[in-house]
Amino acid sequence: MWNTGHGKHFSKRRREAGFNQFELAEAMGYRTKQPIYFVESGRQNPSPAFRTQALRVFKEILGESLTMADIFLDIVVDKEKQISA
Repeated sequence: MWNTGHGKHFSKRRREAGFNQFELAEAMGYRTKQPIYFVESGRQNPSPAFRTQALRVFKEILGESLTMADIFLDIVVDKEKQISA
């Protein structure tokens, strides 16, 4: 489940890529920074479309080897839960 810890991780990755919230939103095709703010604050779980767009933008800046789990920490947590079950 998405929470503020996941949002902080996403925010850290955004800053590492050199974006403010509005710049990342624009690069992802949004007109306002609101989707980025909601994800970073933990208020909204990032949709599959959001995740795909974010990964595309981050790969352009941070490199092709970047994975979805590098950006969205909840994917790593979900996999760990599946392994321990």
